Amino acid sequence: MRPWALLLLIGTGIPSLTAQADTSLHRNRVYAGVLGAAGLGSLNYERVLWEGAPLELGARIGVGVLHFTDFTRRFNPDLVLPIGVVACYGHRVKGEIGGGPSITSIVYPDEVSFAPERRSELHTWLSFGIRYQRAERGPLFRMAYTPI
Repeated sequence: MRPWALLLLIGTGIPSLTAQADTSLHRNRVYAGVLGAAGLGSLNYERVLWEGAPLELGARIGVGVLHFTDFTRRFNPDLVLPIGVVACYGHRVKGEIGGGPSITSIVYPDEVSFAPERRSELHTWLSFGIRYQRAERGPLFRMAYTPI
């Protein structure tokens, strides 16, 4: 094998043929969400804080969008920032419950001039659902009911 090819393999993180599979749970998760606590779409980060099979506890933060335009049809997105804790129970298919505060920044019409006015407020969210994930690195699929 050429030296540059070996460096390329090491640099890209491709395991060698003699390496053992890592079966430990990956603690950091980044995923995209649709129609969740953060609105139409969101980008989320989850960190596993404690695990003791089959129970797992973690913290979650995300940023999402409710609307991309305001009532005047100009680009002025309504932002949602959910923060919270989540508990999962199971192995590959897990039951999930979570909740916490959610900061919203939404554009409303001003009561006098009807001009767009942004207001930030604090709300809460709660989530009940199921998820599928392997213990090793791989995709994470979630489906949950998440009212704000």
